Amino acid sequence: MKGLNSVPGLKVYRETPHDRIGMASFVLPGFPAGELARVLCDRFGIMTRSGHHCAEPLVRHFGQSHMVRVSLYFYNTFAEVSYIVRALGRVQRESSGAA
Repeated sequence: MKGLNSVPGLKVYRETPHDRIGMASFVLPGFPAGELARVLCDRFGIMTRSGHHCAEPLVRHFGQSHMVRVSLYFYNTFAEVSYIVRALGRVQRESSGAA
């Protein structure tokens, strides 16, 4: 979560600050969720889900129509998590013209 929170502009959504689950939903303002998921897949090989994740009332509660979700499990490594954070940072920098 610290890594995701370090990406400028990335907004991470979760129920409480103490959640310890291997899933994070987020948006990058100005970047449609479906497009962000496609870029993460096509350019970086990172598989995510985009949409309202069968929880449309909750997604709307957060003021969003769609989000991107990444899910991790015990077999994911710290290197893979760092790769996701770096990929999101790169997408953010490139979309803001600071590549």
